Amino acid sequence: MDVRIASNGRLILPRQAREAMGLSGDTKVSLEIEGDMVRLSPLSHRVRRAREMYRDAITAPRTTEDFLRDRRAEADLEEDRVKGRTNDGAGHDVGTNVAKGSE
Repeated sequence: MDVRIASNGRLILPRQAREAMGLSGDTKVSLEIEGDMVRLSPLSHRVRRAREMYRDAITAPRTTEDFLRDRRAEADLEEDRVKGRTNDGAGHDVGTNVAKGSE
């Protein structure tokens, strides 16, 4: 399909192309330059593809509770690091990292 670009840089996307892409009214599109080609895609399609890619990348389903538990554990480890404490991996405090005589 050939289209003409006006001197001000505008072009009219033919109805056939708009219909094929599911564009109507005031739809936002994403424009990507690939070498000497331009690719247009509706933002809604990009969002759907991103969600599909995310679902494909997930190795195991996680709940909100899983996420919060992991964040709490990370926060506890960071707090221990800041305070100079260490533990045995099971959450049991085994002392501090402060050398004797340096207090």
